[in-house]
Amino acid sequence: MQTENHEAIEQATAAANEAAAEVGSGPVDAVAAGCDLFRFGVFFDGTGNSRDHAGQGDFGAWHTNVDLLERLYLDTGGVPVNGTGSAAGRKIIRLKRYMRGIGVDPDGDTTDNLLDAWPPSFLPGPRGFGHGTGPEGVEMRVTEAIGFVNADIRSAAGDIQPCDIHLDIFGFSRGAAAARHFANSARRGAVSYDSANILTKFLGLFDTVSSLGEGGHTGNFGNVDISTSGNVAERIVHLTAKDEIRKNFPLTLAMTGTRIELVGAHSDLGGGYLPSGDIYRLEIPRETYHGVSDFYRERWIVGSDGNSITREDISSAADLYPRVREIIDTETRHGLQFVSLRVMHREAVAAGVPLETEIGSSIDGLNVRLIDELQEYYTALLDNGYRASPELERRVRSKFGHFSAHNRLHPDIRPHFSSPSGHVSTQWGNVTAQMSHMPEASGRRRVAQM
Repeated sequence: MQTENHEAIEQATAAANEAAAEVGSGPVDAVAAGCDLFRFGVFFDGTGNSRDHAGQGDFGAWHTNVDLLERLYLDTGGVPVNGTGSAAGRKIIRLKRYMRGIGVDPDGDTTDNLLDAWPPSFLPGPRGFGHGTGPEGVEMRVTEAIGFVNADIRSAAGDIQPCDIHLDIFGFSRGAAAARHFANSARRGAVSYDSANILTKFLGLFDTVSSLGEGGHTGNFGNVDISTSGNVAERIVHLTAKDEIRKNFPLTLAMTGTRIELVGAHSDLGGGYLPSGDIYRLEIPRETYHGVSDFYRERWIVGSDGNSITREDISSAADLYPRVREIIDTETRHGLQFVSLRVMHREAVAAGVPLETEIGSSIDGLNVRLIDELQEYYTALLDNGYRASPELERRVRSKFGHFSAHNRLHPDIRPHFSSPSGHVSTQWGNVTAQMSHMPEASGRRRVAQM
């Protein structure tokens, strides 16, 4: 049995090398022969996301793309395998680690959103879910990951003496902020083994939202360094959401690398929406939030697929001018995340990341099939340099894209009280959720870069 397993690992390694050669990047681990290598995949999930609890009970989130990609990463189970091609003559061990999302403890519990504003950011205390700090925050999650990676390398090393440790790091949302901080920490020596050279080969980011310390913050916070300058990684790919406009979800771009903009809101790119689909409602005063309703009209096909916008006169006798409330309802089908899953997978494989070379209709029994317009959209992206026509984008958005800004329960669904995550599909009627998911009044997302 052990021999059969070893042969399977050897075959997987050869397949990964051949796939990388086909896309022109050379063999996956092509470094000087005779120099043994560790290659380590580290995967940071998004705020409120946890593989071990996804889709279970009242845990209001499904599997994210970070979770799914980790399942495709070709580790060798701690067993050294022989390199092939120009990597012949060196031993290679591939390992991987999945890190649960920020603000989630091992039992799947998250910080109560109503209490999450306490204590204030200048005082110590648990603030992991809402603010990305504390014992379940970004800094501590990266510290945990560094400990795991160093321990795993030492445990697996055995008789081999690696002169190179190559890292592939993926993250979503605050997990993307964690991935960036991990890469910076590794570059500064936090990951080490004897005198081995440390290099982040690939940094794959799904829509970086840091919001550290306070909602809407876009930069570094305390010891957390999310900057991407100074050769933090050999290759950076950042997928960003075209349709995210929530005030507390500003985007922090990378300074270098490749940015690919895709249809969808934050979690349409990173994943986590439940397969059951969603109905969202946003009620806003027209005079204050006219940019939001204009944004919706421009991008969604209003009047189809459960999408509508209506107006109510809320003027009183004391008003000098008419006052209007606009009600935006959207009904959404599941599956848009599987487009960005494939885009990131394609970019990673092209860069030589040791992933299974094809994504089928399922991963570990989880349905990831592209249906209807989603397959048409993905094909158009591949054929046109990751661009699609505005008409196709509107059709995809109107069926599958979440209008993530919301502040009211839709009359057709019951409230249920699971994790109040920015990544879950549950609707909230309380004041805290209204603040958490309200849009930028202009209808334009704030964007920073570092």
